[in-house]
Amino acid sequence: EIPQTWIFDAHLLDRGWKEPRPVQACVTGALRSVRVEDSEMQKIAAEEGLEVLNPEYGTKPRVYYKNLNLYNKCFIGGTIIGTIDGVEECLEGASILLSQGGHQIDKSLSDAFGDFKIDNLDPGSGTYDLSVSHPSHASKSLTVDIHESIYMGTIEL
Repeated sequence: EIPQTWIFDAHLLDRGWKEPRPVQACVTGALRSVRVEDSEMQKIAAEEGLEVLNPEYGTKPRVYYKNLNLYNKCFIGGTIIGTIDGVEECLEGASILLSQGGHQIDKSLSDAFGDFKIDNLDPGSGTYDLSVSHPSHASKSLTVDIHESIYMGTIEL
């Protein structure tokens, strides 16, 4: 019987509202409210890749996030360039290999603008080796220390 604000607007739902106000008002459809048993919520979370914030605290939160890694993980990005006919150009299809301690962590290819991104890296996870190669250019190896997300800038082959 105590009025509440977001997240669940229980006083309004008790009066027959179908959705909390923020869910109704969200023009992008990014918010969703469901009333399900815990087992069903775990199934939904697994199917949709949903996560809770700080699960290590064991608080059994009722708010799940999609793409939480965009906020609590790090990335390495950059732009690969090379000289073609005397002109500096973005290199599409460059192979980027990220390894740590001799073990491959992830790989990527540069896009039409020469850009690449490798994400889902833990903050403060240490030193990585970044190897960049392209079929028509020399290869390059770099070392990068991950404390937070980093844009390597242009990497010339």
